[in-house]
Amino acid sequence: VLSEFAGAAHDMPGAIIVNPYDIEAIKRAMVDVFRMSPMERHERMSTMRDAVEANDVHHWARRFVERLRAAPVARPFRFPGRAGGKVAS
Repeated sequence: VLSEFAGAAHDMPGAIIVNPYDIEAIKRAMVDVFRMSPMERHERMSTMRDAVEANDVHHWARRFVERLRAAPVARPFRFPGRAGGKVAS
């Protein structure tokens, strides 16, 4: 059972995602977990462990840097006006 507000919530296949402020949803999720077969619980945990191992901090950092490099370069803002669009320094 994992909060929908957890940063990795949508990267955790097999997790039962809940709103932590919804007590009834948490209760239903906990009941679902207790009713799951041991095999299903094992498979879900195994899938989540694999996701954690594949998406460790190094993977996250590499993806973050790749996205930074792919981002458009910021250009200085030129305010059209009396200064002819030049930025005062």
